[in-house]
Amino acid sequence: RKAQRAARIYLARFRAAIQIQKTWRCFKVHIDFFVCVIGIEQLQSFVRRRISALKAKRRLWAVQIVQGFSRLALKKIQAATMIQKHTRGLLERLHREDESDAATRIQTQYRGYVEQTEYLQMVVSARFIQDGFRIWREQRHCKIIQRSFRSFIFRRHTEISAVRLQRRWRNKKIRQNFLLLRQQVVTLQSFVRAQVVRSMMPREVKKASVRVLKANRQARLDPSQTLGARMAWALAEIDRQPSMGKITRAVMTLEIATRLCKKSCFDLSRADAMKILIKTAQSCNRSLPHIELIQYILKTFVNVARHEELIHAIATEHAGGLYIDLLQTFRDKEEIFQSAVSLLKSSLAHNGGLLKHMQGSGESIKRLKQIKEIKAKKEGAQLMAAPTRLNRTKARANPNKNKNSHRRKSGSVLALESLGEIIWMLEPQKCHGL
Repeated sequence: RKAQRAARIYLARFRAAIQIQKTWRCFKVHIDFFVCVIGIEQLQSFVRRRISALKAKRRLWAVQIVQGFSRLALKKIQAATMIQKHTRGLLERLHREDESDAATRIQTQYRGYVEQTEYLQMVVSARFIQDGFRIWREQRHCKIIQRSFRSFIFRRHTEISAVRLQRRWRNKKIRQNFLLLRQQVVTLQSFVRAQVVRSMMPREVKKASVRVLKANRQARLDPSQTLGARMAWALAEIDRQPSMGKITRAVMTLEIATRLCKKSCFDLSRADAMKILIKTAQSCNRSLPHIELIQYILKTFVNVARHEELIHAIATEHAGGLYIDLLQTFRDKEEIFQSAVSLLKSSLAHNGGLLKHMQGSGESIKRLKQIKEIKAKKEGAQLMAAPTRLNRTKARANPNKNKNSHRRKSGSVLALESLGEIIWMLEPQKCHGL
């Protein structure tokens, strides 16, 4: 235990000695560091004082140089000012001398001009007085001559006027008699020709003409045969959806009424008959009665489309779908195809809602492009086909038929161009570009 206690005491003392040594070394290092810092600060202050002294000397030298240049420049400016002063004085004296000479010359010229103008005015006045006197003297002699000449002309004009009036009156009287005689001859000739035509007319034609005259008289007396009454009957028949023959006759009546009367078009639009006609056309097929019915319906639409304020009635979304269906179904029927193309073009041009709706549906543009490709191929094949000898012989034998076929081809080409314009209107990127 004593040994352990001694060892602990030794270790404690050893540790204390180490701690004292560490503290002393640290204090010594701090003292050395502070001494170095103080020395560095003194060195820095000395260097800064030296640099500031050098800068002050340089500034003094610069100020002295600037002052020297400033004094030299000031002397130069004073010399230039003195030179400019004397130069301006000289120029001013020369300018005043030039002005004095110019004023003297102007006054001389003006006095000469005034004297010359007064002399010329005196000469002109004298000539004017002389001319006036000569004119007065000549007029005095001319008045006598004019008075005699006027009296002669008046007498001659009176005689000539009387002769002309007599000649005009005789011509008018003779012409009236001639016109009356010619009218009588023409009336007599018309009666004779009518009698000859009636005598040469077959019995059936005579009966038909009698029936036509009788039917016209009855139509004038019967209110139910007026255009408005027949149109009301046609609308009622379409509402009842009777047989195909009655519907065709009703649509035919509507086509005649809209073609002959603008008021009928407005009545048809107010009666909302366009929707019924569109539904009727959508239910048709490729049979001959249905084709005839579709033709009359399209003619009715064309008659209504002639009036811009009624185009909205045939420019609906259902109508646009109907036109595209007709183009696809009846592309080989020229009359239906052309009417549908023109109606679709007018509808798109006057109804922006229909145009946006069809632009949004890519199916419509795709169908129209397919129809145009098929139709263009067919028309191209017909135009490129070489005429055979038999065809040329038929063309020479029947030239009217050849003209009609040429017109039909030109109409189909115009319809294809209109269809191309419709497709161009419906393409979204081009429409946005516009």
